Amino acid sequence: APLPVDSGEKTKTWGIVNGFGISPTSANPELALDIAIELSRLAAKYADSSESANRSVSQNELFAVFGEALAEDDITVEQLKSIFTNEETVFVGEKVMGPNNVKYEKVINEEVEKYLVKEQDLNQAIQNIKTRGDKTIQEK
Repeated sequence: APLPVDSGEKTKTWGIVNGFGISPTSANPELALDIAIELSRLAAKYADSSESANRSVSQNELFAVFGEALAEDDITVEQLKSIFTNEETVFVGEKVMGPNNVKYEKVINEEVEKYLVKEQDLNQAIQNIKTRGDKTIQEK
């Protein structure tokens, strides 16, 4: 085992079960901890939970799945292609500012989440954001 142990007769073990354990019989627990930390750092460095891009999808089919999912909201594949393949399209991240901005942003996130899990349609989400947002902005 790579962890340092004393030279006694007892059996020494260590294992990884979503973490590291340092045996109480370790000859140098501080060094064992340093090793465990470095191993954790290495694992985190190379861990990757993101899916790799599927480059086998043809350009014509790239937005088909999203277009089908958004069809009931009157968003077409052609619109998606037009937006996402246009080099002049500029994507801007927005930060909600103004009175009660934290609460207002929370309202937006909650209503968008309800839309994404199909708890409400797009028009209802927009209306709820408007209604709840106006109320939140006016709170003191």
